Amino acid sequence: MILWLPKIKDLMITDNNLAKGCYHHPVVILSAEVQDGKVDVLFLTSFSETSLELRHPHNPKARRAHLPIEPCSPHPDNGKLLTLENRFPGLRKNSYVKAKRLTTVTYANLQPYDCKRPDVDFALSRRSFQELIEYAKYSVRLPDVLQDDLGICSAHPPQVEPVAKRYIDVDDDFADLLSGPRMAGVLEDHIPALWDMSTQCEEARPASAAAQASPKAKRAHVRYQRLLLEAINEYHGTHVHTQAHSHVRPSIYSDIPAERGALLPVHNHGSYGISGPYRYYGSSTRYAAVRGAMPPTGKKQQGCFGAILRDLCGVIRGCSSLLSRVPWGKLSLIIFILLLLFGVGYGAYRLNLWTIGAVNSLLDTISYKIWGTVQRVFNSDYREFRLEIRMFS
Repeated sequence: MILWLPKIKDLMITDNNLAKGCYHHPVVILSAEVQDGKVDVLFLTSFSETSLELRHPHNPKARRAHLPIEPCSPHPDNGKLLTLENRFPGLRKNSYVKAKRLTTVTYANLQPYDCKRPDVDFALSRRSFQELIEYAKYSVRLPDVLQDDLGICSAHPPQVEPVAKRYIDVDDDFADLLSGPRMAGVLEDHIPALWDMSTQCEEARPASAAAQASPKAKRAHVRYQRLLLEAINEYHGTHVHTQAHSHVRPSIYSDIPAERGALLPVHNHGSYGISGPYRYYGSSTRYAAVRGAMPPTGKKQQGCFGAILRDLCGVIRGCSSLLSRVPWGKLSLIIFILLLLFGVGYGAYRLNLWTIGAVNSLLDTISYKIWGTVQRVFNSDYREFRLEIRMFS
């Protein structure tokens, strides 16, 4: 689920472990459930609307720390490209996931990605979400499914958190019952009763027998963890990767077969962290539904107008993807230089015209004055000459 971490002044609870540059950014949630009011997230960045190639042209390590989200171009080094579950309306900017900077934030501080449309969910597709978890090497503990389905304390071994004493010593018959095929007439609701029956048999053992069975108990503990989770896998029909030598797996979403309706967490605002917050990503419906909830009532128009609108949105996304590759910084600098040269050239041209006009006006004035002076002198000399002629005549 992609949500928004607001500015510091809009937070309900202050997170001391975050830098100032982390706020006012979108985040993608990786946690399967809220733990102590916090979730693990990865931040998204748009690089100020700059592509990854231009942001880190000579730093492959920095490029590998980010994964692009559609409609960005695929990763220049590994070709990976994350997609959204619903491509329309899409994110506001071309964004990249900081896959190597896992951060824990307070879930109450997160807001919808688009506050104007809080009912619209922005989430990665199932395949992209699993790919991101594997790429980021995100390790989580097994979900606490036993508490809801079997009524016992926890699914985690003692090194993770304390486990009930009845985990330690389990009858082989009961373990074989769980590991074997599902018996006819044995429902999921009967498992707690079987558990209580096994517990009563355990409490009825003498203390000496329990002391003698201590080496066996260590082996039974590991064996029981695997068998019990396999039994849950059989009842729920979902793939839970369990190994006898490891109680903490790298990801609860890895190795999910495509033919089964794999369970992934629902990161909705109202249901996040509640027992059983899972939805089926493998269903044939476009919108994943919460188990036991009603399907969405809204239907998208499937007619000609809807197809034209989707094609138009695809063309717009393609144009935006092409425009995102343009180096706007260098282009704006070149345009500024060209405009400056044009302004200087045009100014010089106008200055030359003004200079030529001023010189022409000055020359005209000088020539006019000279000619006037010559005419006056000539006229005066001519008059004197005529007077002299008259006097002699």
